[in-house]
Amino acid sequence: MYSTTDTYYFEFSTYLDGAPTDADSLPTGDLFAGGTDTTVNATITDVGTGLYTGSVSLSGRSIGDVCYVRISATVDGTVYNGVAGPFRVTSASNVTHMAGTSQTARDIGASVLISSGTGTGQLDVTSGVITAIANNMRGTDGANTTTPPTAAAIADAVFDEATSGHVSAGTFGKLFADVLEDTNTTIPGTVQSVGADVSDVAGDVDAVQTTVNSILVDTNELQTNQGNWLTATGFSTHSAADVWTVSTRTLSSFGTLVSDVATAVWSAVTRTLTAGGGGTGLTQQEVADALKLAPSAGSPASGSVNADLDTLISRTAAGVIVNTSGTTTTAGNMTTPIRRGDAYNTAAGNEFTVSSNGFPAAVWDDTVTGTLKILNAGTWTETGSVAVTHDGDETITGTIALTSAQTAALTAKAAGTKYEVEFSIGTDQRTIGGTWVIQDSDES
Repeated sequence: MYSTTDTYYFEFSTYLDGAPTDADSLPTGDLFAGGTDTTVNATITDVGTGLYTGSVSLSGRSIGDVCYVRISATVDGTVYNGVAGPFRVTSASNVTHMAGTSQTARDIGASVLISSGTGTGQLDVTSGVITAIANNMRGTDGANTTTPPTAAAIADAVFDEATSGHVSAGTFGKLFADVLEDTNTTIPGTVQSVGADVSDVAGDVDAVQTTVNSILVDTNELQTNQGNWLTATGFSTHSAADVWTVSTRTLSSFGTLVSDVATAVWSAVTRTLTAGGGGTGLTQQEVADALKLAPSAGSPASGSVNADLDTLISRTAAGVIVNTSGTTTTAGNMTTPIRRGDAYNTAAGNEFTVSSNGFPAAVWDDTVTGTLKILNAGTWTETGSVAVTHDGDETITGTIALTSAQTAALTAKAAGTKYEVEFSIGTDQRTIGGTWVIQDSDES
């Protein structure tokens, strides 16, 4: 039962397919009294997966109201309703009368009587004192009429207690007796042993002091006779200034000095270089032959400087020639247009080719790769595939293939658009390019 000053607390759970599941949103609770919504909302708290607690104040309810809380929860899109309760509202307990007479709690306590006796529920009371308690406090032989001992008397009794009466292990008396035994026997012996060791150390210190005194005597003697070292037998009496004022200074036991060797070489009247072309020196042609610049007979040796220079001269004189799909134009313009939606490849015999000299095999070997780029609607687009071959000298050829999907993706341009074929090997790159006409499939 609850009074009008109480708060009603409750708990409930939500489930989905038999398992505790949180509601889509926090559930709500409304307090009903006598079947009528009081418009008082309960406070709902989420305390775990699918578990909620709630509380609602009963203030304003009437005594005798039958109340309950209607709970509404939405789980997985479905609304579920439940009820917490019911319960009845009663008045708060407040006893003010007994048998029609106004009474307080103190009045009732003052009227409680102790029944003296030894039976069940009785206490043996003598002159207002419970006998059992009195006996426990002062002993069974009556009250203690002697003067209690003082603190000093208790201390004297403890310290005057004979140690012979305390031999049980684990007692303080036994502990104190053991400590007393150790301090009377073991410790004095140890102190005497340490004293003997200290005496030995003192003797050693005296011996060291004697040795130090002897060393001091010797060093003091050195201080007094150091002047005698200057004239001692076997020692020079010359100063540095005396040594360097001597006019003639000869270094011995050093063999032939470098300066002597140089003097002997350059003082020779005739100096002849041998093995240099019969003694007449090298001619310009001999030097050229040695450097493989211009052999006296035949073409320059392969790999020589002259051979590489000849190649460069021939290229700059004739120019680099670019061939594209059956034309020998040096501009690199494609003469055959691309028709959008058509496929071009070697199997069909309609592939495009682009070739050029100026690619020495020493650098541009069979590992060269090629990439086709076409300026399509203002954007350079990488498309098609390029197979690269090299003639082993200096001419490189790129065979271009395009799928129908790739040509269909291009924008028709009758005036021609730009293209580039980029040849790459490692970090080296060279590009051949020109213009290329792109036609719609219905153009002739």
